[in-house]
Parts: sequence; C-alpha cells; structure tokens
Amino acid sequence: GSLNNFGVPAARVVDMVAAAYGTPDKNGDGIPEGNPYYVRIASDPETSTILGDAATANGSFVSIWIGQNDLLGFLSSGGTSEDVEENPAAIQNPSSLTDVANFTGALAAVAGNMTGGGQKGGVIANLFDATFTPFFRAVPYKAIPLDAATAAYLMAGPNGDDGFNDYNDGLDQLAFFGFITQADADARKVNLVAGANSILIEDDQLHDISQYDPSLEGRGQMRPIKAGELALLTAATVLNTVPEGRTAIDVYGVTWPLPDKYTLTADELTRHASRLADFNAAIAAQATSSNLALVDAYTIMISAAIGGGILVDGQMLLPDFSPNGFYSTDGLHPNPRGQAIIANAFIDAINSKYGSTLHNVDVLNLPGVSLK
Repeated sequence: GSLNNFGVPAARVVDMVAAAYGTPDKNGDGIPEGNPYYVRIASDPETSTILGDAATANGSFVSIWIGQNDLLGFLSSGGTSEDVEENPAAIQNPSSLTDVANFTGALAAVAGNMTGGGQKGGVIANLFDATFTPFFRAVPYKAIPLDAATAAYLMAGPNGDDGFNDYNDGLDQLAFFGFITQADADARKVNLVAGANSILIEDDQLHDISQYDPSLEGRGQMRPIKAGELALLTAATVLNTVPEGRTAIDVYGVTWPLPDKYTLTADELTRHASRLADFNAAIAAQATSSNLALVDAYTIMISAAIGGGILVDGQMLLPDFSPNGFYSTDGLHPNPRGQAIIANAFIDAINSKYGSTLHNVDVLNLPGVSLK
C-alpha cells in the first residue's frame, strides 16, 4: 500500500526540508551519500525531501515528533561537536547542535505543509531530556573503586614523589605564580581514597598546563569529574584500560584522563538544557499556531526518571534497561513497553482535543528487555 509513515531514523528537523537527503551511493563504496533509510522510500533520492514526500501523501490527520536528533548528536559526542549558533556552516554536520533559528524555521515548514496551514487535524510532541536516559546515567560519576593500599600508592607515585600528591603541589605552584587561579588549581586536584572515586576526565575548557610542565603532556586539561556531570555509556568500554602507547600505570579514568568525547561537563549540560528549552518552546508555539494536540513527552519521561519509574496497572516500570525497565539495551530508545507508554500519551492527547475514543495500548502485554 501507499506510505503513511515518513519517520526516518537519525533525521533532524532541518533534514526534513533538505534536498538530496536520500542521495544514493555514487562512488561505488556501498554507502549512500545521504541518509540510507530515506534512500529506501524517497520518491526521487537525488532531489526529493522527506517533507515533500510526506506532504504529497496527503494524509487526513498528521502526527509529528521530530527534533530529538537536533540535540542528540551533540550529546552523544560528549559535547565535542560544533554548535551551529557559533558556526553556521556546521549545520551540514548531522552531529552538530542545531541553532534555534534553523530549528524554528524547519519546524514551521513541517507543521505548515503537513497540516495545510492548520486546516488538518493532528498531534505534535515535544522533546524529552535525553540526559536522563540510561545512556547518560548507567555509568556513575564515581566509577573508580580503590582499596586503601592502591589509593595511597597512586597518591605517592611509583617512586614515592611522582604521584598525585606531587601533582597537587605543582598545581599550587602554578597558582602561586599566577599561571592559573587557585580555584582552577583546586578544581584539578586529585585526592584518591579507599572506596568509590570520581572518574578523571579531560575538560577542553581548562587551560592546558602541559606547556609549563612537559611531563604533563596529554594530561594538561585533566580534573576529577564533578557530581552532576555525566559519563556516557560508551565510557564503560574505555574506563580502566591503558591508552595506546602508554605504560600500565596510565589507566583511563584513574591516572589518565578519560577523553572529552566520553563525558558531558557542566557547561555542556547547561548548553543542552538551554537549547532543549528553546526547542520545546518553539514546539508549543507551533502546536498553538497549527491547532495541533500537544504531547508533553518531556514531562512524562523526566518525571519517570526522577520519580524512579512509571506505574502501569500496578507494576512499576523502571527508567533503565533492566528486565523491568522501559528502555532498550542501547540506553536511548524505549523498548516496546516504553513505546507503548508514549503511544498512549499520543492517544490521550488526541482523545482530549478531538473528543475521539481511541483505545489505549496494553503496555504490559508487550515485551520489555529479555535476558538470555
């Protein structure tokens, strides 16, 4: 039958209006130059747009949930990808952080075209805070367990005068001579103890002090991660391993900083939170101007994360990827039960606005995560 679902994996709202987004393989390497999923359904992969194809389908009722990937590329890069607000050309990079102007303009085009300028009924959902998904919460910031002997050894160093005690003294010296502030020095200091310790991370916002001490090359921007900052799920594959070319004493997260791409620091989280708020404000305004039902996915998902789960028919479903969770094992996407929770939110919003009587999905009748 004819297509009625134009959801394309990895697409940003700005990609909905991008011509040639489905450009097929041109150089013969087997990899499409455009989005490989849109290639499969594009009316003309060389010229068509997702929005154009969706509008041509001429549905009588529309559902719109787009924009999560305009934030997710930045988050999953550990905040290392570019911000289009600072570099407009970065909009071509699918991992960049979309700016508000491009987001708002593309969203208006999507809603306007799909609803015929507000003449058709429909529903639109806002964006959830992905930093509350297991992908950003499964690895705790204090992920380095040490016994008392190991902590003492690392503080003293292999030779008794080349460990973190010596490093901390060096930071005070740099502050004394004015190369960095004392507050900066204190934030970088490492104090390992018996028990769980903070991950040692690279922070590209810090002044690189290896220029003053060449022995710190590769560690000139390191500091312990702070409470409230996040380690990505991908960090689990790197923590406690030895960087290529280093000796066994250099261990990621313990004595050698975890690369920036595996963490989200306070300034990166603040930037994301600000952009998420702006995007959701734009979606709320668009819902009003296009006369669409609005699904508050943001509140549903963040309430579940903060409250420890969602109660469904007497059973608490957890915000994780455990067998009783509602996320899939990639830590980002809801599993079938999680998708059903979201589907019911759409159904409730539609019934409320249009007086319809669509039936809810039986959430518990769907599978969660199974262990084999």
